[in-house]
Amino acid sequence: MSKKIILCFIFLSAFQALSTKNRCDCTLFGGQTECENVPYCSWSNNACGLKNCSNIILERCETFFRCSINPAGTCETTGDCSKYTATTQIDCMFKRGNCAAEATQTNGVYKCKSYTAVTCASQTAENCKNSFENENSFCWLNSQGKCQSYDPNTCSGIPLEICSNLGCDASGSECKAYTCASNLTVNTCILANDGYFGAKTLCKWNTTSQKCEERADITELTQNQCSLLTDGGYYWLDNKCTVCPVEDDTDDTSNAILLSSLLIIHLLVQ
Repeated sequence: MSKKIILCFIFLSAFQALSTKNRCDCTLFGGQTECENVPYCSWSNNACGLKNCSNIILERCETFFRCSINPAGTCETTGDCSKYTATTQIDCMFKRGNCAAEATQTNGVYKCKSYTAVTCASQTAENCKNSFENENSFCWLNSQGKCQSYDPNTCSGIPLEICSNLGCDASGSECKAYTCASNLTVNTCILANDGYFGAKTLCKWNTTSQKCEERADITELTQNQCSLLTDGGYYWLDNKCTVCPVEDDTDDTSNAILLSSLLIIHLLVQ
């Protein structure tokens, strides 16, 4: 399932803090350290390339949609849904690829299965869960018990019961994105994620206040720090840290120009 950029979200974010929705193509990383700082890339034959799922650490395996943890407990390229199980239905959908799940558990787990795209609003409560409308919309019950479509690219509005399964902050009464302030130590003050598939806000440790804050400037980052402190969202180009190209196939050039312009404006007004 390819995650597309939500341009309006980035438009708003650019005036508040530096962020990125994209992951760079590994071939953009020109140095070995720059390449190996990124968990999905590897350096071989003096070039950076996409790492095999089998070589990605388990903690990051299922945050990349092409990879899943198999029944043997190792990371692999996502295969047929029927080979996987999960402890929750939502994990079949988002941690085992583009899958649905059986309605009831067998031996304490749900068996994953292929799905057919549906219109969420037309589904009964019993049939709601485990369905997708399209690659950017899935079905789940809302607080009134009605079947509703939700966007997995942002934590906002996600039902609280599945909030943490999508990498969101479920600590309050509503599902929300993590913020830089959520990082309580200098070692964790790098990024704040809007779930697994949403935008990443860049963070920086304030040595005076001893707090994690939103990063407003990336000019200080070196080539090796650039990919490391942005989780592969930026790369080194023309001797400066640069946001990755936009992933949207339909309008790559215009979207990239707009995002770059917004970032420049943001830096100028600091």
